[in-house]
Amino acid sequence: GNAPFKGGTLVPFPPFLSVQLVTLSDGGFPLAFPAWPAGLPFGFPLFFQEWVSDPGGSNGVSASNALQATAP
Repeated sequence: GNAPFKGGTLVPFPPFLSVQLVTLSDGGFPLAFPAWPAGLPFGFPLFFQEWVSDPGGSNGVSASNALQATAP
């Protein structure tokens, strides 16, 4: 997608699912996917990106690089 968003680039656009998570004290968070979602066609691309509140960042937020996974 590469849509402009809060001074950055929102890659998975339009967002299909937005989930609010809280990080651990070390800044990480465990995220487990036991299996691929059922019904995804072969080669279907999934994009992931994290945006966090950051008072020192542009417009008060910072973003991760986008990650792409492809359904087997």
